[in-house]
Amino acid sequence: LNTISRGGDYKPTKQSYAVKEELSNEIDLQLGKLSRIMEEDLPKFNAAYKALNLDPLQIKSPENKSEGP
Repeated sequence: LNTISRGGDYKPTKQSYAVKEELSNEIDLQLGKLSRIMEEDLPKFNAAYKALNLDPLQIKSPENKSEGP
């Protein structure tokens, strides 16, 4: 959005500033939620998981989808 609002020969419109502000606020909100999850929820989950003596989670890579069925 910065590139779009700064490009061209004319000043950005009020609408472009409004959209940028709205999207920036939404991004900040979502980043705040992610930060709280990483800082608060994930350590609690890891502690509970460890207390249950479960095997570590393993993520398998997806199979090659370009091969036939």
